[in-house]
Amino acid sequence: MDIKKIMRSERVREIIVYGIFGVLATVVDFGSYIIMTRLFSIDEHLSNVLAQFLAIIFAFFTNKLFVFKDKDLKWKTLSVQLVKFVSLRLVTLALNSILFSFMVEKFHINDILSKIVVAVVVVILNYIFSKLIIFKHKKG
Repeated sequence: MDIKKIMRSERVREIIVYGIFGVLATVVDFGSYIIMTRLFSIDEHLSNVLAQFLAIIFAFFTNKLFVFKDKDLKWKTLSVQLVKFVSLRLVTLALNSILFSFMVEKFHINDILSKIVVAVVVVILNYIFSKLIIFKHKKG
């Protein structure tokens, strides 16, 4: 197997860029939360929701433009993709909560380990949803 060829493949590039922008979306989430709560004294719960919203919007546009290279910026396309993106992120958020609770409460697995395992599952699902449902390229 040629490692250089693998590293140049579009799929590997896509996964690496997805990971980079995932980290940056987390920075947007945490950074905006800290700014809202510490600098502007906004309620923690409201700040958390707003920070998540900002991170989701950031992730949507970076995934669209840089990860999946979807340059269609027509309003109809954007609105359909954004609704799908947010809807599927809500699904994985619910799955995150369910799996986490199940692992911690039913199987008594350490909460940090559970959070890591669930995060990996959610990241993989979010990538698959984005690739196959939200930003899928039409052939032909």
